[in-house]
Amino acid sequence: MPKLIYLVGPEGVGKSVNAKLLRYYLSKYYGRCIAIPVRGGEIRSRNLFVDVLARFLMRVGRIEYDYRPEGQIVRKVDSVFIRRIHGLWIFLETLGFISAYLIKVVSFQLFGCDVILTRFVIDFLTDMILLSRRAGKSYRLVSALTYILLRPMFGIDSIIYLDAEYEELHRRYYIRRSTIIEPPWRIARLRAISKLLFRILNVYYDDLTYINTTNMSLSQVFNIVFNEVRKLYEK
Repeated sequence: MPKLIYLVGPEGVGKSVNAKLLRYYLSKYYGRCIAIPVRGGEIRSRNLFVDVLARFLMRVGRIEYDYRPEGQIVRKVDSVFIRRIHGLWIFLETLGFISAYLIKVVSFQLFGCDVILTRFVIDFLTDMILLSRRAGKSYRLVSALTYILLRPMFGIDSIIYLDAEYEELHRRYYIRRSTIIEPPWRIARLRAISKLLFRILNVYYDDLTYINTTNMSLSQVFNIVFNEVRKLYEK
């Protein structure tokens, strides 16, 4: 039965690197077909037609700008418009998320390939919570969505949360991309939401692992990750 492995954690913690190492070693030692979907194994918000819609809306003037500390300017659909169509937007995002799951995960599994994701349901729900906050809307709709999507409907076999302190995330991110990571307050908010969702998953999933990688080398982190994942193939 094809496996689905999900690596969770803040930007800069090393999810993509560990995903690539997992693909190499699982292929080498277990002869598995391993797929990491395009965009580094990400399935979150702004999938497929939702991204097309967002680009169109920004092109016709429904746009606002988010200025990051490294000088980068991020374009978004403006909050006023999102507030007006909040329910519809959440519905479209959810439809896009499930469609992306079918295309990027199920299609590979039908051919017998295991799939590794570095952004998935926790990241999607985090995005939706922040979207509701930006629109100034109640969290009731997102809470209902969370209750539905966190139940074991996606067939995830292993969920590993990689974490690190902000200073270490900043250092790793700068080494890899020569730019500055998002500000500490935003990283703290993302981590708080994703950790809460991770704890909720304990109700439905047994195979959850949390790793604080702050004082660990890449090889040390990967040894733990690989030892956790290999249990799936040695049962």
